[in-house]
Amino acid sequence: MPIVVKQEAAQESKISKLDERVLPYISMNEINYIAFEEPSIEYHIELYGYMQNKLDKTVRELDDWLKGCGIINGDNLYDWYDTRNLEKTEDKKTLPYCVRNNIDHPLVDDACDSRKHNAYVNNSQFNNSDLIRKSIEIMREAIINNVEFI
Repeated sequence: MPIVVKQEAAQESKISKLDERVLPYISMNEINYIAFEEPSIEYHIELYGYMQNKLDKTVRELDDWLKGCGIINGDNLYDWYDTRNLEKTEDKKTLPYCVRNNIDHPLVDDACDSRKHNAYVNNSQFNNSDLIRKSIEIMREAIINNVEFI
């Protein structure tokens, strides 16, 4: 019998965590993230798109907004290689920008072309699930702390 009580308590704690939702609608991606603490590309895309639509900003404008909203520090700014000209951008980009662009515009490695290889090595780091989780947390915090746009 005590095993059942523990299982029920665990289920209740997972259900109560659903109060941690930041999206104004029910999202299976968000529920999975909250319940299982597993970051997904789909949830990242959903959060990024939600913010972009609500703020009516381009990708670059959203990056600037994230830099100015008070939750981005130097640890969350990264070198980014432009996927068109394969050169490092002059300014560092936010982690959500880097993860989003790596999802939408992945590079293919070319060891024979040093510019393409350097860009690939830098940008492919944003496939890391820990960085995706960190990026999701940044966006969740941005939504929570800036509820006036919701």
